[in-house]
Amino acid sequence: MKSYIWILLALAAPTFSNEAFQFVDTFTDISDPSTYGVGIRKLYNILCETQDHGPVYGKLDEDGDAYYSFDEKVYECGAFTVVEGEPIENTGSVPDECLEHKKTQKTEVDFYPVIVKSRHGLIPGKANTPELGYFAWKGTQLARKNFKWFC
Repeated sequence: MKSYIWILLALAAPTFSNEAFQFVDTFTDISDPSTYGVGIRKLYNILCETQDHGPVYGKLDEDGDAYYSFDEKVYECGAFTVVEGEPIENTGSVPDECLEHKKTQKTEVDFYPVIVKSRHGLIPGKANTPELGYFAWKGTQLARKNFKWFC
């Protein structure tokens, strides 16, 4: 019986490797490398121009709906520009390429565009430190440790 359990564990071990947790794009569109998404829905990184909160990074979906998160709430974004960039590994500091993307919100905190890996898929959002990336999801702001800079 013991050997049977060890065989099962040996067969299951590869599924517990780090490979299962690597950053994998859930949406790939070769013609447009700036798209990420949930399932097959395309999402774009955007910079929202808001009167209440200043410039805030957020997301735009393929239907034209744009959102950003601020102080744990989600807001619709009326005026925005699509952010151009490439995903850059998060190695514990803001990459030099991202410094020109720095935007200061009305809280006087600097933020940068990111792609956050969540259980919902790859979601465009923002980060002000290498520790957490923030994104809007179904009316609330969520944060995750696993993200890439987008600059």
